[in-house]
Amino acid sequence: MLAAACKVNHRAADKGCEVFGIVKDFSDLDGCGLLLALENGDLLNPAKVPPGFSLAAGQRLNFSYKTLEGMASSCMAEKATVEITCINEIKGGP
Repeated sequence: MLAAACKVNHRAADKGCEVFGIVKDFSDLDGCGLLLALENGDLLNPAKVPPGFSLAAGQRLNFSYKTLEGMASSCMAEKATVEITCINEIKGGP
């Protein structure tokens, strides 16, 4: 049943998408754009997204990521700048 509610866009062959988040538009903050809001309230700056996948405000996602150490960002709202390694858009539902 869950698989029917999910549209798989990209998936890493060796690991599943482990984190839930919602894409939020923070372009009203200086130097920010689309950020990933996690369930615990943390914000991630998705600097690298798999080719062919486009983020849009309001998207609900399951994803995995790795932190990009030493990468500077002018947005000061995020906890980390990340590379998305696995991503699934969740279609339907609240």
